[in-house]
Amino acid sequence: MFQALRSWNARGRFLALGLVPPAAVAGALAWFTSGHLHGAIRLSFALLVPGYLAFSYYWKRRAVTKELDHSVVSQTDLGEYSMTIGEEGVHLAHESQTRFLNWGEIREVITNGDCGYVYISSEQALIIPQRCFSDENAFGIFMKMAVIYHWNAQKAASEAPEPVPHVEAAQQHTVTSSSSFVPSQPPIAMVAR
Repeated sequence: MFQALRSWNARGRFLALGLVPPAAVAGALAWFTSGHLHGAIRLSFALLVPGYLAFSYYWKRRAVTKELDHSVVSQTDLGEYSMTIGEEGVHLAHESQTRFLNWGEIREVITNGDCGYVYISSEQALIIPQRCFSDENAFGIFMKMAVIYHWNAQKAASEAPEPVPHVEAAQQHTVTSSSSFVPSQPPIAMVAR
């Protein structure tokens, strides 16, 4: 459901499908009863729209909750983890399984309020609650180190040296003249192309 509503077009369709049917029914009832019922009764037809929205919200929430409950039963990745970070990557321990993720496999590291997020992909993240730490300072240091390690790994990957082609040294013959000799200065910087 969340993935389906991420785009603006999908949200617009969802909103239109939620508002158009009750608005059409309320409008049709008001039009058909225009000469037969009192105005206050016809105005009550407008309550169909919020009533329909409340009912559809309750129904959709219940359906999503059931779907989530059924999917959680099959998820083995949920639960408590022990996480250790270092310059090489993240070491995870869950029940009897261990896993190592180097920083190149991690897409993004974010701290937002009282949770930290280590994104492995666009749809999968390790959620690190602040309540799992002894105090707020320990959480802040842990997340700052994770962000720094991830940033350093990204920087190192982007600055990886390109192989420099081997160039044979060429000999240059110079001719000296009777003019005054000016010693050459070493270059300030070398630029490889």
